[in-house]
Amino acid sequence: MGITVKMLSVALAAASFAVSPAVALQPSTATAEKALRVAVADGEMALFVSGSGAPTVILEAGTGGDHRTWAAVQPALSTLTRTVSYDRLGLGSSTTSKRFRSASNYVEELREGLREAGIAPPYVLVGHSLGGALVRLFAGRYPDEVAGLCWSTRRWRVSSEERLSKLPGPTSTNWKRKRLGPMRPEERH
Repeated sequence: MGITVKMLSVALAAASFAVSPAVALQPSTATAEKALRVAVADGEMALFVSGSGAPTVILEAGTGGDHRTWAAVQPALSTLTRTVSYDRLGLGSSTTSKRFRSASNYVEELREGLREAGIAPPYVLVGHSLGGALVRLFAGRYPDEVAGLCWSTRRWRVSSEERLSKLPGPTSTNWKRKRLGPMRPEERH
């Protein structure tokens, strides 16, 4: 019996309760089947791949987080399908970048890293905190590559949009709506 997006969504929702600030500060106990380094933009991105199957679950950490954010979650999800956690350029095991740090560049670098590693769509994107906004931006740009979205922070829309507005670059409300998609009535301030 194949895994369905609905089954995976339930598993992701249950697993997301395990993500906490304490986990993010501890060294990773997850042993990835493959730890990869791929050339991206002007640096090298570290990706940690576990499990097998499709769709591939991409785990996106919050502000300043790296693959260790998902140490308690990735092993459990890897029993269901292939999972990928990674370190954005300048964080964790990835090298730094001279490139402008923006949400747009984070999304482009992730997509490039996945392609360089040979990890093809479809993806279920899981975002924690700022990662929630990044996965939404990815899905908006590449809808044909995304099978589903999952947020591990209840208030992701508010906190992530606030954090996006503090990143250098375009920060107007119109830019955020264009990049993140139309806002629902309950999201408006």
